[in-house]
Amino acid sequence: VDCPPSMVAFIYMMKQVDALGNMLGRKYEGKVEGIKGRTQDISVYAKLICILYDEEQPAVILKEDEHGRYTICPIRGR
Repeated sequence: VDCPPSMVAFIYMMKQVDALGNMLGRKYEGKVEGIKGRTQDISVYAKLICILYDEEQPAVILKEDEHGRYTICPIRGR
């Protein structure tokens, strides 16, 4: 399956969210990673998703003029 890096990061983040939900719902602290560690991981994944998503967006667009010719235009803010 071919999916963008932002989706891979999202899947890993959701694993952390699921584990955190189980920990909170069952009122237990994890043996390997605790509640604080899980929430920190979720925060890191969220930031990583934002960065990866921005990187996946095109840096230029094609604009067509009235004669059917295309010009490459950079996207502002990139």
